[in-house]
Amino acid sequence: RDLGQARDALELARDARGSARGTFDEACSVRDQIEQRVGRLEQSVAMASEQREGLALEVGEYAAGLQDAQRRASAARAQAAGTRGRLRELEAEAVVARRRAEGE
Repeated sequence: RDLGQARDALELARDARGSARGTFDEACSVRDQIEQRVGRLEQSVAMASEQREGLALEVGEYAAGLQDAQRRASAARAQAAGTRGRLRELEAEAVVARRRAEGE
């Protein structure tokens, strides 16, 4: 009788061990899937970070180009104002010269 109970207990222990092994294998499989997903997410984050850095450089270059264009436009406006002023001077000199020529 004790031998029969011992065999039953041994069989139950083997079943429990097999069940535990199956549960462990399943848990390992889930862990592996999670690690793969985490790896893919880390790659995505790294790629997004690289893209963000690239865009930041492009925005910086665009801003520098815009500032340069604004400086050139300001210089061109100043030069145009100077040219208009010089043109008025020349027109006034021409009027004086024409009046002198007409007076002679």
